[in-house]
Amino acid sequence: MIVQTQSGQVRGTPETGSGYVFRGIPYASPPVGALRWRSPEPVPRWHGIRDVAAFGPMCPQPPAGGLAAQILPSEAESEDCLTCNIWTPGIGAEKYPVAVWIHGGGFIMGSGSWPSGSAFARDGIVLVTFNYRVGPLGFFHLDDLFDDFSGTGNLGIRDQIFLLRWVRDNIAAFGGDPDRVTVFGESAGAISVGTLLASPPAKGLFRQAITQSGAAHHARSRQAATAVTRHVCKTLGVSPGDHDALMGAPAGALVEAAFDLVVSGALESLSGSEGTLGGDMVFMPVIDGDILHQRPIEAVRGGSAAGVSLLSGVNEDEWKLVVYGMGAAATASTPIPDYTRFEPGTGVAGDVLAGRYAALMPGCSDHEIYCAVQSDNVFTVPARRLADAQAGHGPVHAYLFGWRTPVMGHVLGACHGLDIPFVFDRLDEAAALVGDTPPCLLAKTMHTAWVEFIRSGRPAAPSLPDWPLYRTGERATMRF
Repeated sequence: MIVQTQSGQVRGTPETGSGYVFRGIPYASPPVGALRWRSPEPVPRWHGIRDVAAFGPMCPQPPAGGLAAQILPSEAESEDCLTCNIWTPGIGAEKYPVAVWIHGGGFIMGSGSWPSGSAFARDGIVLVTFNYRVGPLGFFHLDDLFDDFSGTGNLGIRDQIFLLRWVRDNIAAFGGDPDRVTVFGESAGAISVGTLLASPPAKGLFRQAITQSGAAHHARSRQAATAVTRHVCKTLGVSPGDHDALMGAPAGALVEAAFDLVVSGALESLSGSEGTLGGDMVFMPVIDGDILHQRPIEAVRGGSAAGVSLLSGVNEDEWKLVVYGMGAAATASTPIPDYTRFEPGTGVAGDVLAGRYAALMPGCSDHEIYCAVQSDNVFTVPARRLADAQAGHGPVHAYLFGWRTPVMGHVLGACHGLDIPFVFDRLDEAAALVGDTPPCLLAKTMHTAWVEFIRSGRPAAPSLPDWPLYRTGERATMRF
């Protein structure tokens, strides 16, 4: 199957029972050389037919650990990473709804190659996944330390907006309807969706949005983002203003220096109170006055996403992946926190907060109580606040994913990321996470609800009861 894009022709490959797939289509110029730390630019036109049978390389990043290493494919890494992948039911007179998936990974890792989008294409959805710049290449805020940079700090978000514009201009050639676009993502991908809901340059590029285990609270001030950048530059041996030294820094060294912030424990002191929400996230969107004028949740509350239909939810045991699923060394080194660090955000004394959770969880370990606190702090409460904020401006539906995986002796529960293979109906691609006998009917039901939301803005499936709108008075929530 050959398709004409604005930059040239591409040849995809058929997939049995689910149309065609196009992998590794460049949607922006390679951000290398003089384009490093620059806003994305259009792809130069090419001549002839470009075969797009393989996924493009992912942005340079630290290696995956724990369960992620067993699930995620191992791919080449390159700064030349701005490519997208499209699964389409077919190309003809009918125009199908479009869904654009933004991968997670804490804004420092991940790629758009997992999971496969074939089930969405099978069910009449054009599914787009893509790679964007992560880590220091995508979220280094250089503007206040180097005179010759402008617009950095949110380059990964700028890539996402550029991709959505590319979809608007090209997706009809792949059988998609550019006026029926849903953007969805998990973890940092969901935080990206929350950012796009608030960002003026993204307005009008999508009609519907889904946030899975992420909301609209994560954003750093320019001051805090600059402090993070200054620390990483110091680790690299690069002085502020030394443009040549920065441009000459190898990608691997940049990634290592950024990851050192987590290992050294210096991140929270650099971010102040802004760091308690993000856990160990080195990078997140920046309130730069262009992509973001204020924290995303405040913009959404003010109507920045008026008219957008929203589906938002979390998993019941999000933080257990961090404590138990990142390997034995990570679990052993996880500190029992000083709960006073949560006081600025909760207004509750730290010992009182810990005591309340402990009373609700008799017999649970300190680690389990910590998981519950952090699950609520980082995921559950922000998701509810986002739903509350948008409910007055557009239709909202909420969900809670509660199936507990049996792997690792059932210790993970309904952990972070467990929902993804269910939404994509690709349990076969996540055996290390879901076990040998996962509930296929649950995956079918959840996937069908997502498909129906992408089609109509209202999630539904034959095996589900009626799913009422989320209203702040009742907070109706569908539990899977």
